[in-house]
Amino acid sequence: MQEGHLPQHSPFCSPFRALVSLSRSVRFSSTVLFLSLQCGISNVPRNVLTAIRNYPELEVSILPVKDRPLYVVKHTSYTKITADQVKGANHDYYPVLFVGTGNGKIHKVLHNDGEAFIISELSPFQTEAPVSAMTLDPSTGHLFVGTPLETVRLPLANCEVYGRACWQCVAARDPYCGWHQVSKTCVSVAGAENDTER
Repeated sequence: MQEGHLPQHSPFCSPFRALVSLSRSVRFSSTVLFLSLQCGISNVPRNVLTAIRNYPELEVSILPVKDRPLYVVKHTSYTKITADQVKGANHDYYPVLFVGTGNGKIHKVLHNDGEAFIISELSPFQTEAPVSAMTLDPSTGHLFVGTPLETVRLPLANCEVYGRACWQCVAARDPYCGWHQVSKTCVSVAGAENDTER
């Protein structure tokens, strides 16, 4: 294993922690293990993967790229997150986050030009409970979300909620949706790529 100096935001810039068992007592010991890696698993040597498996915890937090969280809402606890890369009506790609909260809400968050904002907040459950499972299925255009009490299937493109006017559809900034010029409705971009505008 090589010692090296990695960029500040690399998860491998922190000493790893190892669980050491001494007879009946268990303690954490600091193990400095700087790894010279870049993202991607295809080029990672076997001994590095073994070290990661044996030392799965870091001693310090991993900082976000811009030294601040991408998305935060005060007094909200997040329990699950999943992300999608969406091709909008203008043919640009947009990262969209689906964030589950401790009270059963789903925040649909657009990350664009270095900023993140909520496109919509969904309350799909009958009973308030923390979101405990979330799976994105882009092939069917659905998000499956569960709490300990309920499970729901939500459409990724719920465009009809954005109103019946072009300006309402476009102002929503939902990359799953676009204004259909022929039918004069807000529709899923995936279903009507040729006649939509964003």
